Formats: sequence, structure tokens, C-alpha cells
Amino acid sequence: MLYFNLHNLFLHLTGVPLRFTPSGEKTVRLQRRDSPLPHPASAYLETYMVLVCRFEVTSNSALIRSFHGTAFFVNDAGVFITARHVVEKGSDAVAGHGGFLGLCVRPPGGAGNVAAKILSFDHADPPYDVSIGTCNGSFPTLLTVKDADVATWRDVATFGYPETALNISPQAFWIYGRGFKGYVHRLVKFGELPAGGHPNAFEVSFAMPPGLSGAPLFLHSEPRDVVVGVCVGANRAETVDFDCEEILESGEIRRERRLRVEEYGIAHDLRPLLDWKPPALKGLTVADVANVG
Repeated sequence: MLYFNLHNLFLHLTGVPLRFTPSGEKTVRLQRRDSPLPHPASAYLETYMVLVCRFEVTSNSALIRSFHGTAFFVNDAGVFITARHVVEKGSDAVAGHGGFLGLCVRPPGGAGNVAAKILSFDHADPPYDVSIGTCNGSFPTLLTVKDADVATWRDVATFGYPETALNISPQAFWIYGRGFKGYVHRLVKFGELPAGGHPNAFEVSFAMPPGLSGAPLFLHSEPRDVVVGVCVGANRAETVDFDCEEILESGEIRRERRLRVEEYGIAHDLRPLLDWKPPALKGLTVADVANVG
């Protein structure tokens, strides 16, 4: 997979605050283009697969106060997709503690990270755990959304920010991005997961830890990788391989048990939502936004 500027795959947020542009100074315009978008000349992974955070405004800057998950841009006009529960958690944090909900983005060639305020968002109908929205900024992306064939054993990948990769101290806030690559175990139909409450989904060969929710599940393609799903969680199962109980003459009970633990990632299938027209997109479908510049 071809990426540019792949060094420094992390965000280091120290006492230097993020640059912040008030929402009134920039307007995101959604206009459909008939010509395909060009391949970005340069983009970090953190330019288009980004963090969802609660920010606190100080003067003309912003500080991260809490991290809630991953999001990704599907065009160069600031349209992003994430998991619904990520947006809901972040919105609750803002309601309880103040500040604003936004995306932490590393612009290509920029001097530092920026806080892009989330301007609007809409949730897909249940049982989808998917939200789409717009932010206060325009950033290049190497992702697009469209229909694509996916079957068992198809190679897939994602990139996001698991909570286990956070390193927080009084002096610094480090957030490391992690890449995951594997294949599709099975195509999950509505109602086939034990937990229930899932639409059509993909079960993949790698686990999806907390913090990765909202990340894109994509297929490698040129000139842009094709997103087919949104990472939402994991399916964990425990089975007993061996169980033996022994009662000694003293009456003491000794027991030996061997468990097999299996955990697979779950991503909700984005393809059935390509014709969805959320109000935030002003009459465009999810598929249309791939041609928005």
C-alpha cells in the first residue's frame, strides 16, 4: 500500500496547544463533482484517519481533555465517518464538562496538529453503529467509499488509536496510531451474532480493542483505498477444552480447567448505507460524498 510521509506514526501533544480555527471562520461547502478527485500529493496516516476528542478552548488554541475513538475522512471536504457510540460518548463528555467535540488532525506539511471542530453529524438508523458528519476544515484523504465485492478470505486493513497505545503523563499526551491487517473470517448477516443488535457486518481475523471504534475497514485499491466497513468492537468467546475435578482423601477439591479464548473484530458493513441521505450532507448520499471536493 502506498502512503506518503510514513515516518512518525504518532501524535505527540505536549504543553504546546493545538491550533484551533473558530467555526465561523471557515465554511464547508458540499458540491458534487463529476470528475474524480485527484490522488493527494502528500498525506500522513494521521491526516485522514484521526482522533475524536473533547477539546477545551484557550484563547485561539485548543487542548485535548479526553479521547473517545477514531474517525476517518471519506473526501477532501471535511466529511468524516465514525462509530455512533464514539460520537455519543464524546457529546456526553462535552455536555458534562464543557469544551467542544472535534477531530485531532495532522495536516500534510503542517507545523503541528490542529483541532477541527465537528460542525454537524447524523446517526444511521439502528442497529447500525455508524455516524457521518462534517468538520471545520478540509484535509486530503486516501480513502473513498463505494460498493465493492467482499468475501471470505478477502484481505482487509484498518488504522486507528487503541487506548492501550495511549501514554499520558502530567507533561505530555502521547497517542500512537496502530495499523491492523488481516482477512475476512465470515460475512455476518443480521441477527447472527450472539450479542444481537447488529446489522450486516464483517468478522475479521484481528481483534479491535477500545479506541479503534470508528476506524475504517478498507480494501487496498488505486488510487484510493475503498472503505467497506466501520470498526465497532469485537466478538469474544470462551470454550472449555479441559475440565477435571479431583476430591482428595482430606476432602480438599482440586480442579483444573483449560479455556480457549477467541476474539475477532467486528465491522458494520457500510455498503448498504451508500444510498443514505443524512441531513448533514445536504441532499447528497454517502456514495456521493466520494466525489465532493
